[in-house]
Amino acid sequence: MGHLNHSYTYRIDMALFGNILYIGSILLAVGHLVLVIRKARNHKPIIPIFVSAALVFLLCLVLVRLFGFSPFHVLWIAPASLVLGAVLLFLPPYTKLLVAFLEYLVRLGGPREE
Repeated sequence: MGHLNHSYTYRIDMALFGNILYIGSILLAVGHLVLVIRKARNHKPIIPIFVSAALVFLLCLVLVRLFGFSPFHVLWIAPASLVLGAVLLFLPPYTKLLVAFLEYLVRLGGPREE
């Protein structure tokens, strides 16, 4: 009496680590988009592949949570989103949508024109 089942504590530890990984991934992707907004407002160069990858990564993170997949899928989704983000830039409709999204982000929170 008094000692825990090791498999139970292992499951709790892995669940905690998975949630930390998931939340850290969200913070990383959102932080990257905030950095992109700052760069755009200061007229610094932006690398579209990384913006596209961050958006694909965020979308995949939402899908992981929505469908109840393991947060450890983040470990393979991160590099896959970089490849998919690069491939999607070859599609003109996606590129136009990405540029419109970037324009919206730059205007968001900026000085309002009256």
